[in-house]
Amino acid sequence: MKILLVKRLESSFHAFKQSLDRFIKSYEMFIKQYENGKVYISKKYSSKIFEILEKGDDKTLELLGELVEAGKVKKFNSHNFTSAFIQDLKYDLKVLNDIKKLWENVNRDPKIEELKKEMRNNHILKKNHVLIFTESKETADYLSKNLTGEKTMLFTGDTKKSEREELIANFDANARDKENNYRILISTEVLSEGINLHRGNVVINYDIPWNPTRMMQRVGRINRVDTPHEKIYTFNFFPHHNQMNKLIWKRQQREK
Repeated sequence: MKILLVKRLESSFHAFKQSLDRFIKSYEMFIKQYENGKVYISKKYSSKIFEILEKGDDKTLELLGELVEAGKVKKFNSHNFTSAFIQDLKYDLKVLNDIKKLWENVNRDPKIEELKKEMRNNHILKKNHVLIFTESKETADYLSKNLTGEKTMLFTGDTKKSEREELIANFDANARDKENNYRILISTEVLSEGINLHRGNVVINYDIPWNPTRMMQRVGRINRVDTPHEKIYTFNFFPHHNQMNKLIWKRQQREK
């Protein structure tokens, strides 16, 4: 949980707050299960369990029973757990709520302010097709809503397959029928491999993957043998070494 929250904080304040809210909700629901005498556990279907419990209608037990019978969820009695277990859960929930209170009055986002400033003033970003990558879907949605003034294309795991052709038409240098509807593409890792986007020559890593291979794959979308560009640019956001809420902008330029 700590690692995920740190990654979300590095991605964007928005993604961090959203993840924090989800953790709090999950803890509250799990503690409620425990106090009702039954605990349902699943590696893959935890969100489904909480969704069913949250509705709390007449079909709750029936739906949970179906998941248990299908082997997707395991059911335990609360007395199967030690008293320390629930105490630890409540302590974690208190810590999460304390963190949330600390962030309630944080409304400014210096990271996206820096991105907007660069998009307005940097001559490289103003004239070329730009790809902005992030690991978080919530960050991608957040960027799409906040980068106003120019129409941007958002591509995540939830994007319809029918929009893939439009993506190729606007960002693949070898597309048969090129279009000019979008100059800026915001994407999660779903586009970090398997497709050419070399009509653009700029990649912005809004957050840095912990796996360096991901970085290579992102840049590899524009760093193609048949790129029409003489130069390839990558822009990286890094957390400041002293303060997590101050982010610096660094650019790396590679000669073709």
